[in-house]
Amino acid sequence: MALGLLPAGAWTAFATVYYGFPFPNTAYAKLGMDVSRTQLWKQGVIYFIDAFDRDPLTPVLILFAIVVAWTGGAGLPGAATIIPLPARWAAGIALYLVYVVSIGGDFMAGRFFAVPFFAAVLVLTRLVEGDRASGSRPCRPAPCWARCRRACRS
Repeated sequence: MALGLLPAGAWTAFATVYYGFPFPNTAYAKLGMDVSRTQLWKQGVIYFIDAFDRDPLTPVLILFAIVVAWTGGAGLPGAATIIPLPARWAAGIALYLVYVVSIGGDFMAGRFFAVPFFAAVLVLTRLVEGDRASGSRPCRPAPCWARCRRACRS
């Protein structure tokens, strides 16, 4: 585990020496403001509403992935064979979204939804892969990253 934390520790040490602070300036700007928690939560909810208004597909897909993963894919073919990994990813997505609301969102509409959108696509892909592994298809295709890697080499 220490080996895995080595890059983070090295970066923190470098940032403290070079910049004078271990964390980015934006963290200090956001943490040091005089805004109540209630106001931040209110602004975070407005950020979510704005995301639904500007780009409804992204939040709907994120919420769909969370619900499908938490219900274990109930109603989907091969649901009994789905492993709990998608549910753990969905929990991480949900916690991230709660964090986004708690900090009040952002001034850039939808910026904080890019990572959960990608993770939601991975969750749904994992659910589909679990369906394929259950026997509904004769063979399992290569993972997406492997296909992309092969395509880049040629």
